[in-house]
Amino acid sequence: MSFSSEIVAASNSGLAAAQASALTQGLQGPALGAAKLEGRWIGIGELLSLPSVTGRRAEVQSKIRSLLADYLKQGWMFDPGKGADLATVLKAAKYRIGGTGSAALTNVEAESFVNVLLLIDGLIEEESLFSAHGAPTAPKSKDHDGIAVKFATDHLAEDIKEAAAVSARRGLTRSTLLQNGEASVLASEMNALNKCSFFQLVEAHLEQRYGWTPQTVRVESICYVSRTPVKVAWEVQGSIPDANSGKPTKFTKPTKVTGHLMYAVKPDEADAHAANDPQKCKRLLYHFEDLLADPDVPPTAGGGTKAWEKLSLESILKPASGKKELVDAVRRAAVTVYYQPN
Repeated sequence: MSFSSEIVAASNSGLAAAQASALTQGLQGPALGAAKLEGRWIGIGELLSLPSVTGRRAEVQSKIRSLLADYLKQGWMFDPGKGADLATVLKAAKYRIGGTGSAALTNVEAESFVNVLLLIDGLIEEESLFSAHGAPTAPKSKDHDGIAVKFATDHLAEDIKEAAAVSARRGLTRSTLLQNGEASVLASEMNALNKCSFFQLVEAHLEQRYGWTPQTVRVESICYVSRTPVKVAWEVQGSIPDANSGKPTKFTKPTKVTGHLMYAVKPDEADAHAANDPQKCKRLLYHFEDLLADPDVPPTAGGGTKAWEKLSLESILKPASGKKELVDAVRRAAVTVYYQPN
């Protein structure tokens, strides 16, 4: 379940528990209704105990606890609304500081708290991207089969104004946005790579050489570099994070940048046969912090602290040995690949 759905489920569970308790006490009419409504309210301690928080890595949990520390001390609570995503749920929510009978806060008064919850939702979602390769986390975007929804939402913009708006929405101190038209070029590359099972060949080589297992290795351990350079992209820098929300409060004017995209991929769905089924396509999911000026110069961003190792095309082709048509297709479509051994 998502952070948003867990919040709503916790509220509904609280309502049901409050109703059961009230009925046991013999409450009726307005008193019963009031008890049920009170049961919907969620405190910070309950937020911190949700599975989407407790299931994150220790450093992510620590950051979430830090973001919520002041709100926990002050006794913030909220009654979530309804909606398909967290922003909608929070927009329709009610807020207060303290328990039963505390005065409700206006949306303006609750704005910093809402921003923190949205930032936490982003942290949780980002963390979920970097689970094992076998996890199904890359549904396709509306317009491009080879590009995941997550990439389209976070890294594509129509123009420089939207690039700034997307960066501000995500609340990152640094963000690289690509113009929408670049997605067509990237999608074409992804389709060609999927057609010749390039990603599966890379993984097969890594399994033979390093004992690589997709069930346990995190997605950012492999870095693909786009064959075609990105010509229209913008880098946006955020200011020092706000003391209350942790979100950057001001952003620089987007700066135009160019270069080859460094990216990670994930399968459409977890499947034991993905290695030899080209229909189990991989999708462009996430790109590393920088654009790469020269594909042959190892990147320094992303993937942890260990050095990247470039994989030779000949080594990638070994699992396809003897299949001339496949080998020729791979040579035509191949992109530069870097790997970070454990």
